[in-house]
Amino acid sequence: MFDQFIAHVKHRIQEPLPGAEAQYKMAPIGRKTAQEYLAKQNIKPKIGCVMILLYPSDDKIMIPLTLRSTYDGTHSGQVSFPGGKHDEADTDLSHTALRETEEELGIQKSSIVLIGKLTDLYIPPSNFLVHPFLGYCNTKPSFKKNEREVAEILEVETNRLADKSIIKQKKIYNKTFGWTVNTPYYEIANQTVWGATAMIISELNELILNEPSGF
Repeated sequence: MFDQFIAHVKHRIQEPLPGAEAQYKMAPIGRKTAQEYLAKQNIKPKIGCVMILLYPSDDKIMIPLTLRSTYDGTHSGQVSFPGGKHDEADTDLSHTALRETEEELGIQKSSIVLIGKLTDLYIPPSNFLVHPFLGYCNTKPSFKKNEREVAEILEVETNRLADKSIIKQKKIYNKTFGWTVNTPYYEIANQTVWGATAMIISELNELILNEPSGF
């Protein structure tokens, strides 16, 4: 089933992406578009890349998320995809996503097959323009988390991500606005998954919703 699923995803990603319309279904209330933020502030965003990694496990299709370690920074303690800042030494943006995944999860870059990428997403609090790459491993990876950056690795079934019952809403303090904002989120593994990660998941769900993944 995994091979069939990957074949369908490879086909689907060649078609028009769900895009910002899908992403903004999980955006905090009042969030502006990337163009509005960047035009108003007249700033150049930093470039970041994340990896949406699909892999099989006991006849299920899984994706790893990371619970960030607590640190003095914008995204401390949040749930995210493995990834980080683009380095000038990286050969291209996909290499950034692969390198960061290896550094954070201990998965060798050579074991990941790239499929393509989803829609770029701007994160106002940290001024990052994030490029979400989609890839897969043919077998379940042997994870070894980076203790400094990752508090916990959350292995999540793709059909769980598409379960509408995990979509909830509450007031969350938003650094962009400087106050609490009504925010949709996914409740995953007893964690509140919101912001950019939730918006990327929302587009991913629409991309693969009708694929043979057990949805």
